[in-house]
Amino acid sequence: MITLRLIDNTIGNDLDRLIDRIGRPGPRQARSIADAIRQGFQDNFTTEGRAAGNDWPALAPPTVAARQKLGFAGQHPILVRTGGYRASFVQRGASDNIEEIRQTSSGVEVVAGSSSERGRIHEFGATVNIPSLQQSRRNGLMDVGGARNVYIPPRPVTELGQQSEQRIVDVIELMLTQIERESLR
Repeated sequence: MITLRLIDNTIGNDLDRLIDRIGRPGPRQARSIADAIRQGFQDNFTTEGRAAGNDWPALAPPTVAARQKLGFAGQHPILVRTGGYRASFVQRGASDNIEEIRQTSSGVEVVAGSSSERGRIHEFGATVNIPSLQQSRRNGLMDVGGARNVYIPPRPVTELGQQSEQRIVDVIELMLTQIERESLR
C-alpha cells in the first residue's frame, strides 16, 4: 500500500483559491456576462424575436396607422418608437435598465434586464387600454382615433436563442480561462 501525504499543502491552497475565484468573479468579469446577456436582448430587438426562434407577431393595422400619424415608422421596428424601451434592456445605465451583480452562498448571480412597466405586457401579452391621445414625435399630444382596449400579443425580449446563450457560455469560458491563467502566475 502506498500512502501520499501532503506536508506543505500549497497545491490544496492553490486549488482552494482557484475554486473561490471561479465562484466570485471580479466586477469587470461579471459585467462581461451582463453585456453578453444584453447583446442577446439586442439580438431580439434587431430580429424582432427571430433570434430566439419566435418571430414576434406583426403590429395590428390600427397600431401601424397610429404610429405613422404620430410621426414614427409604421410596421417596423416592432417594440421601438423612441428607443427608450429597447435602451432599458440593452444600454447600461439607461432609464429602467437593471444590472445587478450579487454574491450568494453558492457564487455570483448576474441579473440584466429592464424594470419598464411595459415589460410584463410585452413579455407575456395582455389586454390594455390605449388612450386616444398619444405623444407624437414632434407635435405634442395627438388624437389617434379614440380610446380602446386591445390585446397585445407576447413579444418576449428576455427569451434568448441558442446563439445568444452560446455567447454567454463563451464569455464565461473565457472568464474561467483568464482566472485559471491568473492563478498559475
